Amino acid sequence: MKQLRLNLQYFNQEKTEKATPKKKQDSRKKGQVAKSQDVNTSILLFCVFVFLLVYGSFMQKR
Repeated sequence: MKQLRLNLQYFNQEKTEKATPKKKQDSRKKGQVAKSQDVNTSILLFCVFVFLLVYGSFMQKR
């Protein structure tokens, strides 16, 4: 039976070289900047926690 050889380099997500300043500038112009949804989620969770803390203490006094 014949074995198939796979070049795993095609599946590697890491870049071999860093982007040049021109590439970075072009990406920024196109709006392709890294955005983290974790920051938004953490801010939202913090606000909900503070709201529940304040509202809970208010309801406890009633």
